[in-house]
Amino acid sequence: MRKRILNLLIVTLVAVTLFSCDSKVANRQFENVDVLVESVKAGITELTVEQIKGIYDGDEPYLIIDVREPNEYNGAYIPGAVNIPRGLVEFRIAKESYWEEEMLYMPLKDELIILCCKKGHRGALAASALQSLGYTNVMNVAGGLNAWKVAYPDLVEKNEVANAGPVMGTAGGSDDGGC
Repeated sequence: MRKRILNLLIVTLVAVTLFSCDSKVANRQFENVDVLVESVKAGITELTVEQIKGIYDGDEPYLIIDVREPNEYNGAYIPGAVNIPRGLVEFRIAKESYWEEEMLYMPLKDELIILCCKKGHRGALAASALQSLGYTNVMNVAGGLNAWKVAYPDLVEKNEVANAGPVMGTAGGSDDGGC
């Protein structure tokens, strides 16, 4: 009887500890999106565009996922990047049928995955999400495609897509907005 009570007490203590830790993380609130992104960046790896270029030119396998919306991606992207919008990354990353449609293989949990967006914010959030899903070799492009275009303007491709609509952040030549 005594042993049973002790076991029940230990299980209860462990459960309370686990649930209280999860609620602290889940209920954490941030002043604004910039504070959220900075918090997330503390837990991910960001590489400069020069470091990414070294990987790009190297022999090691990697996957670049551009997490911007399709109309943004079509306007300019790093050659070889696959477009999976930020809101869909978690749903498509381990969906074999998606990768078959793209005529690519589904990435392994330890494969090098480089995330890119406009300025590095959505990429950071996506990197954190993929880490939460168990992907262990995820990197974000610091400064995003904007930094890549400045450093390597000749290494940018675009799609000629009919009726693609306006590209976000390009109205009037402005680079305001977007992440």
